[in-house]
Amino acid sequence: MAPLNYQGGLPLVGPFSVSAPQGSDRVMVLVNGADGTVAAARDFKGQTIPGALNGGTTVALNTADKAASQPITYNAVPAGYSQPTTHVALELGGAGALTLATSANGSYPALPASAVESGDTYFLLSISPNSAKIGEAVVGSATLSAAAPVSFNFPPPWTYAGPAPASLPSFTFQYAGFSGKTGVADEVAISWLNNTSANSYTYNYIQVIATANFQGSATTLAVPDLSAVAGFLAPPASGKTVTWSATITQASSAPLQPTPPDYSWTGVSNTGTYTAP
Repeated sequence: MAPLNYQGGLPLVGPFSVSAPQGSDRVMVLVNGADGTVAAARDFKGQTIPGALNGGTTVALNTADKAASQPITYNAVPAGYSQPTTHVALELGGAGALTLATSANGSYPALPASAVESGDTYFLLSISPNSAKIGEAVVGSATLSAAAPVSFNFPPPWTYAGPAPASLPSFTFQYAGFSGKTGVADEVAISWLNNTSANSYTYNYIQVIATANFQGSATTLAVPDLSAVAGFLAPPASGKTVTWSATITQASSAPLQPTPPDYSWTGVSNTGTYTAP
């Protein structure tokens, strides 16, 4: 299946046409509420493209297609941090994802069993930002093989001013919130804008991840210069605005390994910008 995300402008009643990959496709029909959260869904397997959906029979969703509500609990939200919001998606067995909610708070939509296939998983990403410091946040994520209540237990916050400006910066990690726990990793990233034209622009992006086992007692993580290796980026030029991020995560299984169907992690994150010297 190649996912097709077609949103907006469709009539609620009557025929319409869209382009889709030729062959035998899976087609999902979703109905969103006023806030954009999915309220109902129906799954159509093995639809022949080109052709008419549902053999040309009108698709009329009913109460059997209605999404249920599963609770989300937020624990240990740091003082001074905003109420968390959660992005929710249904990952379609490795063939893309459908957004179910962009800012769920307290509950999320669970699709009817008839709309979910083997290999589908629910993905939830919850963020609580520091109300007084832009770029500082605590984060939680969960992947579920079946819809179920979710609890996010946020870690203590981490305040970090960021790296010294450099074309390839070095980051310092000093945080005790995950001491004694397994599945811990440090992650840094930098990005900067390419030269733009009137109609388009792109970003360069470099990410480095190191597990706590690899780091040992080390408290720094640097972005290496791999520009001599074919396919790797040169550092940002002097004067470029560089966006940086530094994140520490603690996961329910080993980082940088294939994840099981049911998987979760929490983390602390800081972001900011500087001008490359």
